[in-house]
Amino acid sequence: MTAPDDGENALRHEQPIAAPASVVWTSLTTERAAWWSGMSFDAEPGAEVVERWSEGDTEHVATGTVLSVEPKRALAFEWTEPGWLVSLQVQITLHDDGPDTRLELTEEGFAALVGGADIRAAHAEGWEMLLSQLAQRAERRETGLGGL
Repeated sequence: MTAPDDGENALRHEQPIAAPASVVWTSLTTERAAWWSGMSFDAEPGAEVVERWSEGDTEHVATGTVLSVEPKRALAFEWTEPGWLVSLQVQITLHDDGPDTRLELTEEGFAALVGGADIRAAHAEGWEMLLSQLAQRAERRETGLGGL
């Protein structure tokens, strides 16, 4: 579920997840490879962030740094790709809604990038897919079907 458009500099996405924040946090951090195999980082400030992916015959890499961590609540990082003049800032916040969680993601900095509108559109599509996969992973884990 994507929130209303936030203009050309930022995108926002909300994802409802039928699992408690502690389960979502585990899926987001230590079990991330199950739903986002190309991304690696340790959930600690200063840790390196690396995402690798392919588009056709082209290999891509984005790198950055974990900026802040509030266990079971929030994670922030910055990342960049070769050729970008600035890094994008990502903030992921988990809102505990009783037995469920509402994940809120904000990514900012697109206006300073050449082709920022196209990059923003690609990231919006990517986040929608990835956060849906995260939700599915956390929900399966919560119901005891984590390996399926």
